[in-house]
Amino acid sequence: MSISKLEVWKDRITTCKASGLRVPEWCQNNGVTTAQYYYWHQIINKPTIITDEPPTFVEVVALKSETSSVQGIKITCKAIEIFLSDRADIDLAISFIQGLNKQC
Repeated sequence: MSISKLEVWKDRITTCKASGLRVPEWCQNNGVTTAQYYYWHQIINKPTIITDEPPTFVEVVALKSETSSVQGIKITCKAIEIFLSDRADIDLAISFIQGLNKQC
């Protein structure tokens, strides 16, 4: 994707918003399709995470009782500890981590 195309669409979207017209009307008046408009709107407004920090690895420990059955999971990252004690918590954590993985 070229920077100039991105800048053109940033300008078009700003102009559309400032026009007071509804998107379909503005698109029709300016010779672009609503599909193009919304595609570029999504590209331009996509959140971007920029960081200079390297990835952080965390320790995950399965906690066991005397009978050796797993009683929960403790996740530690720097000064933060999260303890998940039942299956619903663990399933939620798994979903959360999978969602983070898709975003990174």
